[in-house]
Amino acid sequence: MRQRQARPRLLQAMVDAFRLPDLRRRILFTVGMLVVFRFVAHVPLPGVDPNALADLFQRNAMLGMLDMFSGGAMRNFSVAAMGVYPYITATIIMQLMVPVIPRLQAISQEGETGRNKINLITHWLTVPMAGLAGYGQLVLLQREGVVGSAAVLPTVAIVLSLVAGTMFCVWLGELITEYGIGNGISIIIFGGIVAGFICYWATTLKRFIGYDDALDAFGIHGVAGILGAVLTGVAVSAAIDGIGYGQGITMMDQVGIQLLGVLSVLMWSGCCSFIILYVLEKTIGLRVVEKVEMEGLDYHEHGEVL
Repeated sequence: MRQRQARPRLLQAMVDAFRLPDLRRRILFTVGMLVVFRFVAHVPLPGVDPNALADLFQRNAMLGMLDMFSGGAMRNFSVAAMGVYPYITATIIMQLMVPVIPRLQAISQEGETGRNKINLITHWLTVPMAGLAGYGQLVLLQREGVVGSAAVLPTVAIVLSLVAGTMFCVWLGELITEYGIGNGISIIIFGGIVAGFICYWATTLKRFIGYDDALDAFGIHGVAGILGAVLTGVAVSAAIDGIGYGQGITMMDQVGIQLLGVLSVLMWSGCCSFIILYVLEKTIGLRVVEKVEMEGLDYHEHGEVL
C-alpha cells in the first residue's frame, strides 16, 4: 500500500503546537491581544478633519511609510497613533545613560531587582517621551489644517489621549511577553505592519484586476472587516478571557461559523447591490459623462488618485 503523504513541516508544526495545552493557550492569548490592539488602533481622536488628514497622507510619502509601521493608526490619528515607539525611544536612552551615570550603573548590577528598577524608570521615561512626540504630531497636524482647534484644553486632552494610548499598547506588549509567546513589544510592532500591509495590498490589487471602488471601500473596510469577523472566532476563546464557546463547539468550529456568516453577508449584499444597480440602470442610468469617465469618478468627485 502507498504511504499517506506527510504534511508540510510548517503545517505539522502548527498542528503539534495546538496539541500542547500550555502552548495553545499562549498562542490564543497572543492573538487575542493583537485583536485588542487592532481595535484600539481604530479609536479616533476628536477634532480631526478626516478629509484633510487623508489629503496630507497623499501628499507626504514619509507619513505613509510611518503609518505602515503603526498599522494604520497614524492615518486615522487614533489614540494609538504613536504605537510603542516612545517606549523604544526611552529604552534606547536608558541603554545609553546606564554606562554614563554611576547610580544607574550600580542599579543595573543588582541582578533581577536592578533590572526591574531600570524597567520601571524606563516606563516613567516613556510618559514624557510620548507627550513630546504626541505634541509634535499635533502641532504638525494643526499647521496642515487637520486639527482645527489650537486651544489649551483640546490640545491637552489630545496629548493625554496619545500618551494613554501608547502606555496601553506597552501594557499589551508586556502581557504578551508574560502570558503569550515571544517579545510582546516586537509582536505589537509586527502586528501593526502586517495589518497595514494586508489592507494596502488589497487596495493596490485593483490596479491588476481592473476594478474600482470609491474611497477604497472594499480594500479597507471589506478586507479588514472580513478578517476581523473571522478572527472573532479566535477572540472569544476562554483561554484568552473570552466568553467561551458553546457546548461541543471548538475554536475551528466557531471560525467556520464566522466564515459562513461572512460568505452569507457577501452573497446577500451582492444580490441586493445587483438589484439596486439594475433598477438604477433602467431608470436614471449608471453611466457618467465621457469626460468624468476619462478622468475617473473617484478623482472627479473627491480627488482620490492611485
